[in-house]
Amino acid sequence: MRKFLDDHASQLAALIAYYAFFSLFPLLLVLVSVLGFVLEGDPGLRQEMLDSALARIPVLGAQLADDVDPLTGSAAALAIGFAGALWAGLGVTVALGGAFEEIWDVPRLERRSAIRARTRGLVMLVVLGAALAAVTALAGRAIGGGIGPGAEWLGALVSSLAGNAGIFLAGFWLLTAGPRSVGELLPGVAVAAVGSLVLQSAGGWYVDHTVTAASDTYGTFAVVIGLMSWFFLLAHLVLFAAEVNVVRARRLWPRSLTGALEPADRAALRGSAEAARRDPRQEIRVRFGAGDGEPGVPASPPAHWTASLPSTRAGPRIGPVPEPPTRSAFMSTLVAIAYPDAATAEQVRQELIQATKEHLVRLDDAVVVAHGPDGKIKLNQAMSTTASGAAGGALWGGLIGLIFLAPLLGMAVGAASGALGGKMTDVGVNDKFMKELGAKLPAGSAALIALGSTDARDKLLERVQPYGGELLQTSLNSEEEDRLRAALQPAVTA
Repeated sequence: MRKFLDDHASQLAALIAYYAFFSLFPLLLVLVSVLGFVLEGDPGLRQEMLDSALARIPVLGAQLADDVDPLTGSAAALAIGFAGALWAGLGVTVALGGAFEEIWDVPRLERRSAIRARTRGLVMLVVLGAALAAVTALAGRAIGGGIGPGAEWLGALVSSLAGNAGIFLAGFWLLTAGPRSVGELLPGVAVAAVGSLVLQSAGGWYVDHTVTAASDTYGTFAVVIGLMSWFFLLAHLVLFAAEVNVVRARRLWPRSLTGALEPADRAALRGSAEAARRDPRQEIRVRFGAGDGEPGVPASPPAHWTASLPSTRAGPRIGPVPEPPTRSAFMSTLVAIAYPDAATAEQVRQELIQATKEHLVRLDDAVVVAHGPDGKIKLNQAMSTTASGAAGGALWGGLIGLIFLAPLLGMAVGAASGALGGKMTDVGVNDKFMKELGAKLPAGSAALIALGSTDARDKLLERVQPYGGELLQTSLNSEEEDRLRAALQPAVTA
């Protein structure tokens, strides 16, 4: 899931859904034209293959059965129309190939050109047609074999799974740049094959319970929105399956949500940085800051990389920076300061928040840890992940609920799931680390734990110095920590 989020796979899925929607009708036109030419003498088999193809489009397939006719006209007109429809239909394969290259961190220098990508897409369409013919033949054999209803249903299920698996295996292998073994692709193929079958069934349920009972006006919108939503969900499924293959093949697990970077985090960040390579002369080097590995503190910086190009002229060469820039007192740094009460700690946090508005500091997290008189440790987060998760879940749940004519139910389910996800999310400084630090405070006191960076250290110290405080823990070196402690001390002794 972390790799899925890092690759912005939802945005890639939206692009694929867009191209799938506008590629659907040109591809159906090509299919009908090819079937009409190849199976001219067998109209029964031609109709069976067309019905099998349309059955895989759950929202709109049945309505298109009688509305798609083959191309007609002169030879020149047929050739131009066929080529145009085929070129338009290949848009979805190009979008899929680009998404797979992004997920596999293929360097931009090594990605396929537009012509090569469409050539691979054309091969993919040929494989898709062969799989369609095979599934139709298997289904016909099962139905015509005189078997019982149960065995007929099982045969149809097995043939659908086998057809889906073959299509996804071909898609993953053909549309991904670089050699990939079948073993690397099989886990994702299994996920996509089973998931697509579930989505097809869900699409059929949607048509039966929503589109069929809707009015003509709303039914049109329901069909369009439903088809786009189905493509969007299917694209998410395919990209998730591709992410499964990448994570398994490159052993990109376990990943860290907070705290020190795991080896898998380093490998993923390194691959993402190296994928930006655009020129054969370009060099990209990735290294990680010394802050990585400290408890409760994210890497500082998470990934530092530089790129260089050899100069073709005399003069100084633009090369990699020998070392990352020296950290200032708050650069990607954790600072924990104790105060006599929670009100003072909250005042200092408000000063830091105001400083962010003035662009004096970049604040990643700021938490007031209060040790109550009853001994309980309370974390006052700057932003509630539960509330933000509930709001986002309600929004998306309501939108999805509109499709199924149940927006209030969708908002309720979305808010509940979003709140649960937000409650389980730990962002910024590790909660366990903060609670352990808070347990060491005297009862009734509090501490401010801030994580951020600044290039205006002196101005920031002027804001927090009047409040004093006792420095508890930092991720600074000894010299910088003594300097910060000395800056706070005068206010304590005054």
